[in-house]
Amino acid sequence: MSLSYKSLQLASIPLLFFILFCSPLLSLFLFGVILTLLFIDCDISTKLLEIFGTKPESSDLRNCVVWITGASSGIGEQLAYELSRCGSSLVLSARNKEQLERVADKCKELKCAECMVLPFDILSTDQHQSCLDSIVDKFGRVDILVNNAGRSQRSTFLSCDLQVDRDLFELDYFAQVSLTRVVANQMVDSGLKGGQIVFVTSVAKTGAPFQSAYCAAKAALHGAFESVRVELNSAGINVLFAVPGPVESKISENAFTSTPGQSAGLNKVIDRRMSGERAARLMSVSLANRSPEVWIAERPLSFFIYMGQYMPTLSKLITVPLLEKRFKEYLAVFSKNE
Repeated sequence: MSLSYKSLQLASIPLLFFILFCSPLLSLFLFGVILTLLFIDCDISTKLLEIFGTKPESSDLRNCVVWITGASSGIGEQLAYELSRCGSSLVLSARNKEQLERVADKCKELKCAECMVLPFDILSTDQHQSCLDSIVDKFGRVDILVNNAGRSQRSTFLSCDLQVDRDLFELDYFAQVSLTRVVANQMVDSGLKGGQIVFVTSVAKTGAPFQSAYCAAKAALHGAFESVRVELNSAGINVLFAVPGPVESKISENAFTSTPGQSAGLNKVIDRRMSGERAARLMSVSLANRSPEVWIAERPLSFFIYMGQYMPTLSKLITVPLLEKRFKEYLAVFSKNE
């Protein structure tokens, strides 16, 4: 008789309960951890920093020049407001100048130190150096780069044109690599200590239906810049991964479909979403405390993220059927009127 891996995992569950039954203190501890994860909207480390760590308003963020891409809406917009309250100097970038100016006006009302509107298309990599030069001319430096620009995807893997995969990687991976290389070189060459580079990725980096290329690009950022983290550490530059779950934004509206050059259109929402304000607050806490990574997700998603991290096979036994149901919901919603 052969034993399948799935059977082995299922057989390990009663063994785990037996061990816990024989170790009441361990059982109590694990129960407390699980209960905590079911009711918090971030990872445990970030929650502890939010309560006991350096508060963003009293941190060095007030002296920082922060360049935010994708700042015209969503997480980027809300992070600009959050950092304005901390007294940071801001550089806001996206393609839509009118929307950037709207965000900048509110940032000034919230008492940001200074605010510069710098519209550009991040895909135009030949402009990255000149954009940085204009910031350095005004502020003298960039302390924090927030790579927030990007698009999601709403299409099945089997129906997706390969050009969509290429276009998505150009925006969500290669453009961010280019901009980060330009800014990081400036940080190192200027001898800047305490700089930070932020990547807004996604919990979907571990895999989510209807978003295969998007998940791949986000996973690629983690793979590449975990390596870069080591290279930049001696220069005093921190790499922070902001890893959100569903957050209120126009991400579905602007998402790629299976057809090149097409957007999903109406913001069709089937996920429970965190407010952009809350996501921005957790990111500012992480910046103030120079965290390496922050998980941002509506409860009880944190529990499943931890399970996926530390019990990957058992996690898949539980989540794959749930995600299969979600896949069918996506298929029904995004197939309408297309």
